[in-house]
Amino acid sequence: MGNELIAAQQAVRKIEKFGLGDVIKPFIREIFLDDVFVHGVLFDRRLGKLKAGDELLLVRKKPPYDEYTVAVYKGKERFGELAEKDERIFARLLDAGKKLTAKVKRVVLLPDYSALEISIIMKDL
Repeated sequence: MGNELIAAQQAVRKIEKFGLGDVIKPFIREIFLDDVFVHGVLFDRRLGKLKAGDELLLVRKKPPYDEYTVAVYKGKERFGELAEKDERIFARLLDAGKKLTAKVKRVVLLPDYSALEISIIMKDL
């Protein structure tokens, strides 16, 4: 019991000194969810800016035509959205407050075709 009390007191001191983010950071796990293709990039030459391993942001959008849209961004630049067959589960996770990110897995740039494959990752405690 004494060791647990000491550990709790140390944690409280760290929170007071550094903030909660620095205390829980070592406990954050990246959980791989799925590899998917991004919809809407068939002729997008901007994909040449991306390389394998680049981190992307998944943002929940709610346009009138599709209640489960999840857009894919790098910085402020939108590259497309998750395909309709993939988006429902990821939209619900985002709506529930889960932190989802993505990493570029593969970029295909051909003269008449482009594709972007991403790995979706959930950051959880």
